[in-house]
Amino acid sequence: MSNNIGEGIIVSGGLGFIGTNLVEQLTLKETSHIFILDNLRLGSKKNLVKSSKVSFINVDLSDKIKTKEALEKIQKVAKIKEIWHMAANSDIPSGITNPDIDFKDTFLTTYNLINNLDVVNLEKIHFASSSAIYGDHGEKKISEETAPLFPISNYGSFKLASEGILSAFVEKNHCKLYIYRFPNVVGTPATHGVIFDFIKRLSLDPNKLSVFGNGKQKKQYLHVNDLISAMFAIRLKSFQKRNVFNIGPLDEGIEVSEIAELTVSKFFNGAKIEYGNSDKGWIGDIPKYKYSVENLLKLEWEPTYPSSRSAVINAIESIGNNFNTIE
Repeated sequence: MSNNIGEGIIVSGGLGFIGTNLVEQLTLKETSHIFILDNLRLGSKKNLVKSSKVSFINVDLSDKIKTKEALEKIQKVAKIKEIWHMAANSDIPSGITNPDIDFKDTFLTTYNLINNLDVVNLEKIHFASSSAIYGDHGEKKISEETAPLFPISNYGSFKLASEGILSAFVEKNHCKLYIYRFPNVVGTPATHGVIFDFIKRLSLDPNKLSVFGNGKQKKQYLHVNDLISAMFAIRLKSFQKRNVFNIGPLDEGIEVSEIAELTVSKFFNGAKIEYGNSDKGWIGDIPKYKYSVENLLKLEWEPTYPSSRSAVINAIESIGNNFNTIE
């Protein structure tokens, strides 16, 4: 990195699924230099945006000493004005099996990042939170004011804990906090998730698709392009100390069984779909929820894919077409 880059933006997890799409848009919209921090566990170097405005540092943010070294390196050449904290363990079932995964990759990444910063020029922190922080509220429509917050997965618990320490951080350091709570996000370059998993299983056995749970789980699915556009709309139009928004599609979701049928009909026509007996796909899974995005719509944001089904159909095609290039 050259000296005196000027203003900078940090994107943690910037080589992952959402981070890659975010960095692409930041390079188009921002003049500031963008510093990507990623440990390459779920991200990939092939996702690195080719731009003179982008630098990459391979660092595990759950390691306090290495995080401090990486941030010191950046802050010698740039004044950091914004942080987009996307890094986390986004594979929820793996965190159920091993709680250390979410403690390290979802919570410590947040804690170490904010506690090793020079905050003199810091204006905004953007945090990728999740609908998982709410827990299971059944048929109740979930808004930003919904309480109590009782997450049922380690992932949701440590996302909520991260929101808490970020709230305390901005109180002390006088910058603005943007918390984006979103449901399942689909698109490319996916590394996991229901569509990716279905296509992966079918590529191994084109005649059969095994589905976790009974297929009646009904959830909202948001296209990654709409997620990015919503975050930018909030960043542009909301100016509280703490800005908390649900982000999602405009419908009430799509059943997993329909996603399975759409995937099979698109790429593996004739494959038999086999369902389990449980109403949940795994421990910590929330089988059904309804998500309110009324506060977001007040900012005059409109999604390109207003329904979960339209987002899923687009994602099935893009993930399927790119599957052979996924590492």
